[in-house]
Amino acid sequence: MLFDSHCHLQFSAFDDDRKEVIQRLIENRVAVINVGSCVENSYEGLKLTQENPSFMWASAGVHPFHSLPFNIFEDNEEASSLDIHYPQDICQLKDLLINPKVVAVGECGLDFSCLTNIHNYELHQNDYQNYQYQMFRKQIQLAKEFGKPLILHIRKLYQEAIQVLEEEKFQGKAIFHFFKGRQKDLEKILENPNYYLSFSGVITYDSSLDKIIAQVPLERLLIETDAPYVAPIPYKGQKNEPLFVKYIAEYIARVKKLSLSQIEKITYGNTLKAFNIQNE
Repeated sequence: MLFDSHCHLQFSAFDDDRKEVIQRLIENRVAVINVGSCVENSYEGLKLTQENPSFMWASAGVHPFHSLPFNIFEDNEEASSLDIHYPQDICQLKDLLINPKVVAVGECGLDFSCLTNIHNYELHQNDYQNYQYQMFRKQIQLAKEFGKPLILHIRKLYQEAIQVLEEEKFQGKAIFHFFKGRQKDLEKILENPNYYLSFSGVITYDSSLDKIIAQVPLERLLIETDAPYVAPIPYKGQKNEPLFVKYIAEYIARVKKLSLSQIEKITYGNTLKAFNIQNE
């Protein structure tokens, strides 16, 4: 089996073909984690998981782009901003986290890339960044309270994120989703045996992450699609779906000089372990 450790089947991008996409997962024996990016679609992710409990799990969290008291980013693939309420009520995540099918807090973390879209960003830069830090810390605290791992969305700010985790004395597991960090980021992450690295379809676009992938210990390696985003080659530019996780596994197998079946088995087992999922 294959395990897509990070996708968003509850997002609006799948409204027209969700049943067909899920049927392909069943036929190809692909398990998934439906990752929440806000309170509202975290609920939707759990609902979808409950409808397909044998091969789906969910997470609940608030993405950095939704951490501010107002909308800063319009993403039609996710949902209309009218469907997402600001400021996000972090306490609502607790109702989700008590459910055993919700196996992680997140995605959460730090990503300042869209803050520059805000009018007069420079005048309130520190305030806007602090909103992200505060929401990140609150979700770390939730993960500690409920004993769940963290799914981390980090763009460039790996060292800063790890510092926050250390300041919050987080001792649990954390998955660095969509890893695109540098050598020093990899080395820092590998210092903590509870940290995992997950790779997406962008690794198939060029060889820029091959050296990083080659150094990741097999027991710390996960694969994901982040569907509906960043479809791997040969589907680059099209809508992504969890079935395409096989192309990421194939690419990593080549880099690691292992068979595809070995990578499938290793990453499947790692996902179960990282998210404390009992092999059913």
